Amino acid sequence: MCNPEWADFPGLGMDGGRYYITSNQFTFFFPVQFKQTRLLVIPKLAPTQNTTNGCGAVASAAFNNLRNPDNSKSFTVVDRCIVFLVSLTAPGSRYVPLGQIQE
Repeated sequence: MCNPEWADFPGLGMDGGRYYITSNQFTFFFPVQFKQTRLLVIPKLAPTQNTTNGCGAVASAAFNNLRNPDNSKSFTVVDRCIVFLVSLTAPGSRYVPLGQIQE
């Protein structure tokens, strides 16, 4: 069975070579639940590959179910300083997880 999700609080970041798109994913059906945080990385140079029907396929890398250093689920990942990602935690938390994208 398909488990469709919808994106909440999308984020967009970029550096010299890539676009970074983030989102919190929630279930469509009752009860609506937070499922995961996603990151999509799209290169700026030649982002599409030609196909025979004239529509290009986007070259990208998808990272699903992002995790904090303590292995808890990331939430509301935002782009800061281009190659660093910050996961905003629940109110009252004593830390802010920071992740880095490495090539």
